[in-house]
Amino acid sequence: MPSNLTPKEFRYPTLDMSPDIPRDLGYLAQDIDDYLTANPGATGPTGPTGATGATGSTGANSTVAGPTGPTGATGATGANSTVAGPTGPTGATGATGSTGANSTVAGPTGPTGATGATGVTGATGATGSTGQAGTGIDILGTFASLSLLQSTYPTGNPGDGYMVQGNLHVWDNVNNEWDNAGPISGPTGPTGPTGPTGATGSTGANSTVAGPTGPTGATGATGSTGANSTVAGPTGPTGATGATGVTGSTGSQATFSLTSSTPPSNPVSGQAWFNTDNGKSYTYYDLFWVETGSSLSGPTGATGSTGVTGPTGATGTQGVAVNLKSSVATVPSLPSTGNTLNDGRIVESDGDLYIWDGSSWSSVGQIVGPTGATGATGATGSTGATGATGSTGSTGATGATGATGAESTVAGPTGPTGSTGATGSTGANSTVAGPTGATGATGATGADSTVAGPTGPTGATGATGATGLPGAGGGKINQVVSATTSNTTSSTGGAGYVDVSGLSVTITPTLSTSKILVMTSFLILGSGPSYQSGLVQLVKNSTSLTSGVLGTYYPNGGGVNTGNYAQYSIQYIDSPATTSATTYKIQINNVLSANNWGANPSGNPIQIIAMEILA
Repeated sequence: MPSNLTPKEFRYPTLDMSPDIPRDLGYLAQDIDDYLTANPGATGPTGPTGATGATGSTGANSTVAGPTGPTGATGATGANSTVAGPTGPTGATGATGSTGANSTVAGPTGPTGATGATGVTGATGATGSTGQAGTGIDILGTFASLSLLQSTYPTGNPGDGYMVQGNLHVWDNVNNEWDNAGPISGPTGPTGPTGPTGATGSTGANSTVAGPTGPTGATGATGSTGANSTVAGPTGPTGATGATGVTGSTGSQATFSLTSSTPPSNPVSGQAWFNTDNGKSYTYYDLFWVETGSSLSGPTGATGSTGVTGPTGATGTQGVAVNLKSSVATVPSLPSTGNTLNDGRIVESDGDLYIWDGSSWSSVGQIVGPTGATGATGATGSTGATGATGSTGSTGATGATGATGAESTVAGPTGPTGSTGATGSTGANSTVAGPTGATGATGATGADSTVAGPTGPTGATGATGATGLPGAGGGKINQVVSATTSNTTSSTGGAGYVDVSGLSVTITPTLSTSKILVMTSFLILGSGPSYQSGLVQLVKNSTSLTSGVLGTYYPNGGGVNTGNYAQYSIQYIDSPATTSATTYKIQINNVLSANNWGANPSGNPIQIIAMEILA
């Protein structure tokens, strides 16, 4: 297996931001991780063998019978016994047999030994070479959404970038699309101080919406008495009843007649007649029927007060009793025969009570209300007290002795053993083998076995070795810091390098092994009577990291050149080897004093970005 120092060609393009640097750095990190996985360091030395484990517990009793001991001496012959006598004492142990041959069966395997200590971690692999510098990113503006960017600029140029909701989108010249390179803005700054209160605005126009009603004001003073009203006031209360007048003389007696359309014949003065055809009433007076109204009925008066309760009426006669019978389901189910006067039955279908009047059933109305809702279940009653124990009844008289039963077919219990009889004469030699004698003593140890014994128990796990140095890997962007400026910077010929105003960024690496990727892109303008030439460099703190001639331009036709533009872009990976704050900035240098040389002549927003990449 190759060591982790074996050379390897990584899949690492040019960091040309096509489509973007985060993708290329991701490739590099993945390739390094895959390479180290496939080419681990050399295996450490085997740890020492662990101590032998404790002896296992005693095995189960053997299922193989030991050798039979020698037969004891024959006793005197007794009389032939019909009952087996007791077993004789065990004979003396026989002599030890010779050592058996070496076993050809392997003994049981012992417990596994302890795991050896972890080997030493292999050496760290060599760091891969730095990739080539790619094309720079020119952040040209900001859009509220990706769709607005795509509709405004369906196509772009390599290195073009726009900010969309805090994320940098760069033009992918391979797939012809805007790719999201992720957020590049720094952390949110602290909240600025509250601005001064603005001047009070002018009074607005009158509102067209009614405001809330204000509280009711206090009651005003009573006004002076007004003029007499020309509108009738409300009717006053009815006055007290006047005294009864003197009784007048008896007038002529009138009658009231009703006909369909003609007045009564031979009327007398004061007689009234109601014409049912036209609904009008007439009174006969001075030989004429005088119309006295369209109706004899006046308007309905107010309800009078409840009168005094009248005296209780005499007790009525005793009512007839109803003989309530069982209910029936429907009216047709009422029996037509076998009934007695005043029998009553409830019909379940309508709830009415039907009474038999001697010939038929008649409903006297409903006397059964609708079924009420089921009541709630009552609480469980407490357990009643246990009743007193009754007295024991007297013992009944003993019954008469039954007849003797048939002889039992079941053997009764064995009686006690009788005394031992006299010893009989010696019997003939037994044809039944006596019991096996005790096992003889263990023989001498046999020769060494030629079969390997079981493996001893595994020793305890050794302590873990010290952690090795981290291998090559990483590639993760740990932090991004940026600075934006719209300043323009001019360089005087022969004055040397000057800082590009505002194009400076400070980053503090988390680890001393981290890499810092610095990126920027901006325009340079040169103009003058002859060719123009200038230098641009990236500076870390006060040390130049890059320097070179940006470009040389010649005026057209030998006249004065009105201006030549050049795009400057850089992506530079630095290894600061520190965790202290580090500043990166851009400087320019006008080589020819007769020319103008400047950065960001249009005053557009330009950025410088620094990313910490963990090693």
